[in-house]
Amino acid sequence: MTPPGDFKPIEIARRTGVSIRALRLYEQHGLLKPRRDANGWRVYDAEAIARLHQVLSLKRLGLTLSQIGELLARGGVDLAAALEVQESVLQAQQGQLDAALASIRVARNRLADGEALAVDVLIELTRQVAQPTPAHWGEAFGPLMRRHLRPEQIEDLAARNAFAADEANGHLWEGLVADARALIGSDPSAPAALDLARRWRSAQGRFTGGDPALTAGLRAVWRQAISDPALAPNVPIDAEIFDFVLAAGLMLKAREGS
Repeated sequence: MTPPGDFKPIEIARRTGVSIRALRLYEQHGLLKPRRDANGWRVYDAEAIARLHQVLSLKRLGLTLSQIGELLARGGVDLAAALEVQESVLQAQQGQLDAALASIRVARNRLADGEALAVDVLIELTRQVAQPTPAHWGEAFGPLMRRHLRPEQIEDLAARNAFAADEANGHLWEGLVADARALIGSDPSAPAALDLARRWRSAQGRFTGGDPALTAGLRAVWRQAISDPALAPNVPIDAEIFDFVLAAGLMLKAREGS
């Protein structure tokens, strides 16, 4: 009998939805290392299940199995970081889905009533796939800053001109966003992606000074802005860019740690 807390592959497959074939594939790539019981059968304990969660979270960002193996071999990401990745992805996706569904329902209701779609509805539907860039990011981020950052942190950002809508700052981020958008769908470990992650981190560091608490607070601001249907249209990046930069950043961190 399998001890409590240990699960056979068929039980893991049934409980998580990950096929036995996928479990074997991850094992073949060295990503999973289930224990063997007294009879030589594979068993998955809490450590193996946590590792599986890491693999799936990184895979969801678009990383290949070899790239995931590289990250895990060099320390990888702990469970808290993996959960943060998963939360960011799901929140961004949920926000986009909610906004898109709301627009579609309005359009369907009007069509069902025999009405032609008004310009404002057509604009709203178009906006769901356009993601326009605001004139000044602070207009969208201001309320979230006050929610996720302490007053002294906001003062620190202000002292670093983080909220200044100057031309140089605008061009810097517009260029980064444009470069990120052009790289969507490419390999996040490729030289161009790693260079983007390095420049993105450098641009953030201008305002955070490398303060981990401030960096974490700003990450929460970005995450909520992207996932909020009311704010997302005024944010200059979307979930795809967020996910790609995050994946490239993880790969850069792994390479620098080698």
